[in-house]
Amino acid sequence: MAPKLMSIEKQPKAGWQLRVGAYLLDALAASLVGYIAYLIDGRTSTGVTVFELFFLINFCIGWKYGQTLGMIPLHLKVVTIEGKPLGWGRVIWRYIAFTVSLFSIIGMVWILFDKESQGLHDKLAKTFVVKI
Repeated sequence: MAPKLMSIEKQPKAGWQLRVGAYLLDALAASLVGYIAYLIDGRTSTGVTVFELFFLINFCIGWKYGQTLGMIPLHLKVVTIEGKPLGWGRVIWRYIAFTVSLFSIIGMVWILFDKESQGLHDKLAKTFVVKI
């Protein structure tokens, strides 16, 4: 079955406010899982950090559905510049670029000034975050 294509030109892009909201929801979800693991285990060093949970949850769900947990209630989706779903390779590249963008800050601030609301990681991975 061929992947469903979106018309990128007509699809509204997600602005920085919605994207920050999705990141916060993702962080909350990862924190809750980490807290539950702490309650079960009783140690803070269970081998699973909040960052690792954040990455794992978002990577797996992001690849499969084009959305993170935080994007789902905000009706956001990541698609290629052609409007196609992301494959494994593009998801890996986007998360590598996302990590660099996050730690450099410049990549995230970029979203504020870009006419298409793309962060540096979106530009490098040739993706858009769109409203669905």
